[in-house]
Amino acid sequence: MLQDIAEHASRSGGRLVVVGILHQSFEQYAARAARDARQEWAKVQGRFHDIAFLTGADETVALLGRAISCARHPENAETNALAVANAVALRRPTEVEILSHALADTWPLNPVTALLLGPVSRARFAQNERSVFGFLSSAEPAGFQEFLQATEVGDATYDPARLWDYLASNFGMALAGGNDGNRFSLAFEAIERAAVKGGDVHVALTKAAAVIEFFRNGSGLALADDILVQAVPGIDPDHRRDAIADLLDWAVLIRQPRLKGYALFAGSDFDLEDAIGRSVAPIDTAQLEGIPQRVGFGFATAKRHYFVTGALRTFEIGLHLAGANDTADSIAASILAKPARGSGTLALILGDGSVGQAEIEPLCKAIAKLLKKSGRVVAVGGAVDSFALRSSAAELIAVERVFRDHPQLEGDRIARREIAARQSQCIDVLHRTLEAALETAKWSLAPRPGKVLREPLALIASALADAGYPSAPILKSELLQRDRPSSNSMAALRDLAHAMVGRLGSPHLGMTGYPAELGLYLTVVRPFGLHREIEPGRFDFAEPDDSIQGMSLQPAWAVIDSVGDHNLEEVYAQWGKPPYGIKAGVMPVLALAYMLAKRDTVAVYIDGVFQTAIDDVAVDKLLQRPADFRLRRIDRSVRETAFLSGLAVHFGVDHQGASLPVAQALFRRFEALPTFASRTNRLSEDTRLVRRVVLKSSDPEAMLFDDLPAAFGERLTPDLIVGALAECEASYPALLDELRTALARSLGVDAASFTGVGERAAITHGLTNDYNFEAFADRAAALEAGSGDIEGLVSILLHRPAHGWSDRDREQALTEVARYGRRFRELEALAIVRDRRSHTEALALVVGLDPLTPPLMRSFVLTEKEKKDAAGLAERVLKTLGADRNDRRMQLAALARAVASLAAEDDQDEAEAA
Repeated sequence: MLQDIAEHASRSGGRLVVVGILHQSFEQYAARAARDARQEWAKVQGRFHDIAFLTGADETVALLGRAISCARHPENAETNALAVANAVALRRPTEVEILSHALADTWPLNPVTALLLGPVSRARFAQNERSVFGFLSSAEPAGFQEFLQATEVGDATYDPARLWDYLASNFGMALAGGNDGNRFSLAFEAIERAAVKGGDVHVALTKAAAVIEFFRNGSGLALADDILVQAVPGIDPDHRRDAIADLLDWAVLIRQPRLKGYALFAGSDFDLEDAIGRSVAPIDTAQLEGIPQRVGFGFATAKRHYFVTGALRTFEIGLHLAGANDTADSIAASILAKPARGSGTLALILGDGSVGQAEIEPLCKAIAKLLKKSGRVVAVGGAVDSFALRSSAAELIAVERVFRDHPQLEGDRIARREIAARQSQCIDVLHRTLEAALETAKWSLAPRPGKVLREPLALIASALADAGYPSAPILKSELLQRDRPSSNSMAALRDLAHAMVGRLGSPHLGMTGYPAELGLYLTVVRPFGLHREIEPGRFDFAEPDDSIQGMSLQPAWAVIDSVGDHNLEEVYAQWGKPPYGIKAGVMPVLALAYMLAKRDTVAVYIDGVFQTAIDDVAVDKLLQRPADFRLRRIDRSVRETAFLSGLAVHFGVDHQGASLPVAQALFRRFEALPTFASRTNRLSEDTRLVRRVVLKSSDPEAMLFDDLPAAFGERLTPDLIVGALAECEASYPALLDELRTALARSLGVDAASFTGVGERAAITHGLTNDYNFEAFADRAAALEAGSGDIEGLVSILLHRPAHGWSDRDREQALTEVARYGRRFRELEALAIVRDRRSHTEALALVVGLDPLTPPLMRSFVLTEKEKKDAAGLAERVLKTLGADRNDRRMQLAALARAVASLAAEDDQDEAEAA
């Protein structure tokens, strides 16, 4: 517009005169623009004639004196003001008395500082007199108000060194990045060297020299001894001279004999502007790729979406150039080729100069329609002012190229400081330019490409999040609603999961007080109605309710139903993608709630093995390796339902049409069998077949309705299965009864009470050094006392625990019981040799029938009970033989033949047992 106005004025023949009143220099209006924009602005400025309206330094001092009110001045204020006025009079015409009074009225400003404020206010980073009075009243760091508050009443003044601190603190980047950036970098470097090598006086002199060097024009000041005396007051003259000499020796200052003063040492002759001008080149999409991250604008946050759903979603900002040869397909392919970061992408399309703004908008719509097919969450926007953004990015890249391609910068600290300040300025300009481009762009959303939006960036990000993740559940948990929860959050998640499987029937899962896991329950589980009171007094897990939160979870809940035989890790991956976008931290809670809510209709497998119950071990595996979990829905036919109902009646299970509770009950009963019962072959063929099918099955549905029908065909009934289970469960108790009876028979006692074994065991104690026998005797005695069990006794004889017994162990156990019982009775009979009272009777029998064969000899031991039984049997035998004393010979012959027959039968039994 200004260019057009200047053209009309120049062609009007003097009939049109344009007068503009500016509050700062013309070029300062474009100071924050990119380099190319500043050059274009300078061309416009050349069409106008500048008439500067500047107040003199003396006028500024007079204004300061009127603005500063002070009840009284210290005695030296007039003296110092007169000294400075005389020093100024040596360098420019002035009324010494008037200037002296004006400088004295500015106390507590140092007279040198008062003279410098005028030139400072006219610098390019300030705004004329408004900055003078702004300096007096503002509370900026190192400013005048801070000095008044921090300084006690006395002779102290606001010296030039403090003025330098004020400029560096508030305008440091503007100073170092402006046209005089080289000089300011030189001053910063000089002050740093003075601080390293000297003390406070050296630093104060260097700061005063720097501020005088920069702003002395028009003030009448010079970097000379008479000015430095007043600029740094309160110092011994000898100390001041020595400090100045040190600064000269360190090359911080150099002498200027012609001016009878000093100057800052110029340590760098690197021309940064020329180097940048030669390095500027057109940019491409590859160079633009990392620009948003480098200027601190890498991601945009969907704030409104976060407030509504609780999910924090950030979208990466990407820049893409569009030229005359680029098509929607090529740009879409370029966007898709970049790996996805965050929740999606905000792609800003810039014209390269060959494409106009009118062509960018339809191009963005076409790109959005193509991206919709890919499923990526992308918003495509067209920049309104592509030139400003391109030129700002080109200048930043040029500055970085200068720093990288000029080795002479390695030894030039001044130039490095200047280029660092210029880089910082370029980043600041590019950040503002990019922000403006994003805020004013017209956006097309790939999930909904029909509508063009022109809203602030935060609203665009939220609109993209809503469109890209329409099925996201409303889940507001700061601890778990993230992809990488903290260690404390994971500990609370673990405690919550254990409570879910251990106390699912209690309100609030039995949690009291205010633990972190209760907070997770209240924010992740209860809002969806996943754990609620099913009926009065009974709490359990259930499917999401019909509340707003519960309905928002139902689409994600249905994913598990539809994945088939895929593992949970694949479910997690689908949950994390659009349109759900669930964060990884909450996935284990939702998956566990699903398994608990549908435990009657969904079978859970870990590493391919069916789980009869979801316990603490399963929870730990779920949190560590979700890929090991697989879920499967269960369905059945009419006949299968009848079979299922019959089993449910036998097991007392309220299955409500679900097969999983019945299969779990059956599997648990078989799984709980002792090892012997699961191994023995001393069962019927049908029982062994049922046991093998159940224990080898990993799928409850296949076990009930595939494997068992295949094994039995039409013979399969609930009674057959229940009978087989009963036979298996009775096999181990029957074994224990058999072993107990065999032990009682070998010891000659009653199998029910083992009466007398304890006293008999005490008699045999210590008669042998066989510790295994001693342990046998002790455990046999414990059976009488009621504190022992047959399993422990037989385990000693077999040297094998009871849980490892098999059929071969049964046979060996019967043999060992008989052998140890016989030895027990033998030792008991010999107890009298050791002067111990014996409860047994040792007998020996010799019978000879045939002279050609050796006689039969038998010896045995009878217990007290057996002696009584033998006496009764003898009485019955005698009654049978009769009481005729004349036939004794025949009676004895009959007894001898009877004994021989009994002995022969005993030999046959022993042979069969062997």
